[in-house]
Amino acid sequence: MLKFLHLEDYRCFKDTKLEFKDLTIAVGKNNAGKSTIIEALRIISYALSKPIFRNIPDNLARNFSKKAKYIIVNGKMLKINTSTIPHKYEEDAKPKLTAGFHGGYKIIVHFHDDLIFALVYDSNGKIITNKTTFNNSGFPKLNILPQIGPLRKIEKYLSKETVRKDKDTYLSSLHFRNEIYLEMTNDENVFNEFSSLIKQTWKNLHINPPKIDFSSDDPLVSLVVGENEFMTELGYVGNGLQMWLQMMWFVTKSKNQGITTVILDEPDVYMHPDLQRKLLKYVRRNFQQVIIATHSIEIISEVDSENILNVSNKKKNLKYTNELLAVQKVVDEIGSIQNMSLIRLFTYKKLLFLEGDDMWYLKKFFDKLYPESDFSIDHIFSIKIKGFSNFKKYFKVADFFKSIDGKLSIIGILDRDYYPDSFLSSIKQDAEAKERLKLHIWTKKEIENYLLIPEVLFRISKGQDRDKFYQELEGICETFREETFGKFFDKMVSYGMGDGKELNSKWEPSKTHSKCQELFDNRWKVSLENKMSMINGKDLKSEIYKFINKEYHQNCTDKIILKEINREEVHKDIENLFLDIIDGIEI
Repeated sequence: MLKFLHLEDYRCFKDTKLEFKDLTIAVGKNNAGKSTIIEALRIISYALSKPIFRNIPDNLARNFSKKAKYIIVNGKMLKINTSTIPHKYEEDAKPKLTAGFHGGYKIIVHFHDDLIFALVYDSNGKIITNKTTFNNSGFPKLNILPQIGPLRKIEKYLSKETVRKDKDTYLSSLHFRNEIYLEMTNDENVFNEFSSLIKQTWKNLHINPPKIDFSSDDPLVSLVVGENEFMTELGYVGNGLQMWLQMMWFVTKSKNQGITTVILDEPDVYMHPDLQRKLLKYVRRNFQQVIIATHSIEIISEVDSENILNVSNKKKNLKYTNELLAVQKVVDEIGSIQNMSLIRLFTYKKLLFLEGDDMWYLKKFFDKLYPESDFSIDHIFSIKIKGFSNFKKYFKVADFFKSIDGKLSIIGILDRDYYPDSFLSSIKQDAEAKERLKLHIWTKKEIENYLLIPEVLFRISKGQDRDKFYQELEGICETFREETFGKFFDKMVSYGMGDGKELNSKWEPSKTHSKCQELFDNRWKVSLENKMSMINGKDLKSEIYKFINKEYHQNCTDKIILKEINREEVHKDIENLFLDIIDGIEI
């Protein structure tokens, strides 16, 4: 995989270095340098995909090893004007790009007048001088989406040489049908994989193999697509579908070639927001490393903040945002697209009431339960509420939306907290009266408690003695017992006293306390899992994470846990919630 890129005297970058992760989303203001970074990666990808080695010209030989040979890069095929490359057009500037890969592989691109050339180095730092050595070196493979655009209405049949020469260049869109035809004649399986992928990603869409019409002096190549019985030539469909087909062709080829790293430049152009998310999910599932430059709020909102690289040509080292406030700043600087929330509300006919940051956790659990789905749970329109104290006022909101569309399904999600069962039953009854909404109340204290699965924590600790580890968790829980009972008691007295409830208002304080202790112990003493479900989840996970780090020398975070959890370990509460949410939605 690609590890870093160093740009020196290259266009708007004087001396800037950036590192890549398995997922990198490059964002930033206009003219911040995103396109320049993509151009640099395009040059590197071109050099590695067409490694023809030549002797270094005599006028440059003194600057390099006598044994060195370079790969020529055809700047014209990439639409690169070499005269504008030097930083601030300085005459003494020496533009250079250096890309490092995991395993020690490296490529350095030099620019001299109109000449662009690259030197490549194997994992031992030894310069590679011929194609055979290069092919056998294990050099990592990367592929970048060509500069695609709308297709020609009519496409003439081209020679194999022309199509091969122009592959992966700005001419790719103009030769799209020809390229598919050429690949199909070489290997029919590639087209079959492409056709299968189209059916998977675009409902009811079919694509026929390309055909050549030799009836005229200028033969034409055609590609017919359609939904159900309506079929038409590709030149007559919308730009959005044309772009999607080109992207799916790109990823099909990349998978077939064993590419580990794919790079996409503003794939959101011409594309509906839901398709942007679908593309992101697909490439993440199928490639080891994904790099995307984008302005898309949809894509940015789909990834963790630690994967968002804020591009600025003013900085020497580019940094990832790593926190939500920084992401919001990036979004504000980019400027948002139109809000899709209300459109989705009446598309999916679902409305969620939920607490705090529950959506972040729900997204992670949904991806765990439905890893192959292109649907994202935050497609559903949601409104944040602040617990039981504010919940009843949202009944009016639910009634309002129901009056607009009676088929709307409204789902509420609330923390259990320490409320008595009698109070929860009354709230649920009021909420579901007149089929107003369906209410899910967590059986654990709050959503964070669903992360704290003893067996998962034990695996993360890499401990050897499971019984000892579980006893240590018991010990941590016991430190919260008094505090937890205090909160439990307060809620019971406030909400569980009266006719038909857990407590009798005529009891003496001592009897009330004794009854609360009994009810508390009936849950607390059952098991370790029960204890962990009753304690404040945010506080408990903080203590457990610190304990695992201190005693077992392993990092433990929400993200590490969510990565470690197996599908069958996700609690039924969460699974049942998702079944209600996706009911009637094709995922």
